[in-house]
Amino acid sequence: MVGELQGWADGRLTVRRRDGSVAEVAEAELVAGKVVPPPPPRRPARS
Repeated sequence: MVGELQGWADGRLTVRRRDGSVAEVAEAELVAGKVVPPPPPRRPARS
């Protein structure tokens, strides 16, 4: 799952996914976490 960590309490993580939906994951199911930088800004279209 890729998303932004919204909260971590009582053994549950709340993650907001890229599509805006929110998911909960049990702390025991977490395998790894990593900070992912935002994508680079889009370049203007060439004409």
